[in-house]
Amino acid sequence: MSNPANPQETNYFMVAIPYIITLISGGAMGAFITRYFVLRDRKKDKEKSERPEFLTLKTIKESVVSHKPTIFDGNPCDNLIFKELVLENRTTKDVEHCEIIFEFDKDSQIIKEITKSKTGINSLPKRKQKDSEIVYELKHFNRTNKVTFEFHVSSFSKNFFSAVIDKCTGIEIEFIEIDIVEQQSIPPGRIISKEKFS
Repeated sequence: MSNPANPQETNYFMVAIPYIITLISGGAMGAFITRYFVLRDRKKDKEKSERPEFLTLKTIKESVVSHKPTIFDGNPCDNLIFKELVLENRTTKDVEHCEIIFEFDKDSQIIKEITKSKTGINSLPKRKQKDSEIVYELKHFNRTNKVTFEFHVSSFSKNFFSAVIDKCTGIEIEFIEIDIVEQQSIPPGRIISKEKFS
């Protein structure tokens, strides 16, 4: 007749089993949790890098120079409005090169335009696409840099305009509308998508 197993030995074995299971599952669970957080952080970083950054375009001043036909700068005008806007680089990076395209009411005309930047007055390269549209080239537009744009526009009707950034990826325009215009007879200028001018 064999002797029954030593109860003390059995007891040690039963106590050790939960510890072994805890060690194995804990290691696997720890690896799983670590892997989850690594993948989550990687996804967040990717989403952040794909999210566009914004240059801020703010209307500083808007006023009707004339509601009636007038002559300005030697040009006959049906009516005349003045706009002053400031473009500021509030992104986290320097913009090496980009273009900003301004387009006003479909039948309007840009009679006079002035730019002011750290490089001086009217120093930005530009080209007129048509009477109501102009393109400015920005080079080395570094963080916190600003450019002021002043426009005298004739034959305006709805006081719409479009401003689009081109030739640089990951950068868009954030538009800050003006709260007050000098004459209540016109609504504040509104930025609309370029497609609506077609």
